[in-house]
Amino acid sequence: MPITLNDDNGNIFAGGDGTDGDLVLQDGSGRERVHMNADGQRMELHNTNGDIISMMGGGANMRLGTNGQNGGIYLYRSNTSDIFNVSQACIRA
Repeated sequence: MPITLNDDNGNIFAGGDGTDGDLVLQDGSGRERVHMNADGQRMELHNTNGDIISMMGGGANMRLGTNGQNGGIYLYRSNTSDIFNVSQACIRA
């Protein structure tokens, strides 16, 4: 069932009363693509195979690249016109 918010102050709250609230987004095939884990204090992004390709953890940890893929970091200035053009990045690693 879809959830639609149409308000200037639309918020979604999950958890409370001693229960953690997780947010899981799935693709059309039911594969997990984004998982915000409340009790594990981390956010995971998954590729179409279900592999974690990016993870930010509660200890200020960031992991990029896995399962045979390199990770990359691109930082852009606020006036960048195309954040998908890596040649416009001011810092690349």
